[in-house]
This record gives sequence, C-alpha cells and structure tokens, in this order.
Amino acid sequence: LQSDPQAFRSNIEQTLFNRQLGLLQPEFTQQREALEQNLADRGIPITSQGFNDAVNRLETQQGEQLSRLAQQSARVW
Repeated sequence: LQSDPQAFRSNIEQTLFNRQLGLLQPEFTQQREALEQNLADRGIPITSQGFNDAVNRLETQQGEQLSRLAQQSARVW
C-alpha cells in the first residue's frame, strides 16, 4: 500500500489517462490515415500548405481531446 497519498493519486491519474489513451490512439491513427487519403484523393500534395493546414487542424483537435482526457483523469478524485 502506498504511504504517500499524493503519489498514489498521481499513479491512479496516470493509469486512468493511459487506459483511455490506449482506447483513443487507434482512432487518432485512423483519423490521420483517413485525412491523408482524402487529401491525396483530392490531389493535395503532402508538401502543400493545404495539406499542412488540414493536418494541423486534426492535430489541434486531437491535442484538445488529450487535454480533456487529462483533466477528466484528474477529476476522478
């Protein structure tokens, strides 16, 4: 049993975060692959500004999801 309550809490928060991240990561990967395929199908080259803008939007959305996940993991207590 943990003698340090803060370390115990931190460990649980990290465990919850990692569990949820494991569930989200395949979806994040699928979203990225689908976006890249969609852009390629539309003839938008990987090196173009349009490609970079679309990928940046997706990465921002995914980053926001990860931030919410971290906040939710900390709110369990």
